[in-house]
Order: sequence, then structure tokens, then C-alpha cells
Amino acid sequence: MKAFYLSILVFAIIAGANMTVTAQDAKPFTVGVGSEADFSGKRVTKVKFLEVTEDSRCPEGVDCLWAGNARLKIELHFCDTEPLTLEMDTNGPNSSVKFEGGTVSLVTLDPYPKANVEFDRSAYNATLKIEEADQ
Repeated sequence: MKAFYLSILVFAIIAGANMTVTAQDAKPFTVGVGSEADFSGKRVTKVKFLEVTEDSRCPEGVDCLWAGNARLKIELHFCDTEPLTLEMDTNGPNSSVKFEGGTVSLVTLDPYPKANVEFDRSAYNATLKIEEADQ
């Protein structure tokens, strides 16, 4: 019986790693690293959270001279053109990036680093907001 429950747990973890969420224009949505969100926009059809390439944010519980930055890559899929890969930052001008027909904004990137606490880099979740221009 334990093996049965263990196999269900493993399946749920694997299925959750590739979970798809549905997002709407101008409403924040959260997507996990390695996952995608179906987007019901005018041009954007899907958003993939590819990876976090850097995370130098000042950990909670530490006094830093600079807040630091985390950089991530996402991929926007469109109904009429090839996908577009964008790099976004938690701190600075690339927290909102314009693309032809709209803007994508990084609202938050979790988990936020904590002093002396290691975490699994596959546990990142990005909260994004896409606003498409009226055409």
C-alpha cells in the first residue's frame, strides 16, 4: 500500500513540474520555472518561464549596500510570429519589457533569498503581468 501512495506522490510531483496555468490580459499570473502559462490575449498565446540566470538579491536578515538583482528568461509565444525570448530583472529598467504589441512586467520572483538558507533552484515562481495594446 505504501508503494501505491508513493507512486501517486511521485506522479503528482512530476505532473506539477510541467503544470500549465491560464492567464488573461492585464491580470498578474504566476508560473513556475520550467512551466508555461496559456495566455488568452490578442497576440500572445503562451508564456514559458525558462530559467533564472542570476540571483544576487540581498538575502532577508542581511544588511547590504545594494538590493541586488535576479535575472530570468521567459519566452512569449504569439499567434502570428515566432517566439520571443526576453530577459527580465527584478531590479532596474528590465523589470518591464516592451514587445511589439505590448508590455510584460515582472511583479515578483519567489522565493526571496534568506540568509544561510539553501533552496532548490527549480522552486522559483515568477508573477508576471502582460498588457497588450489595443490594435
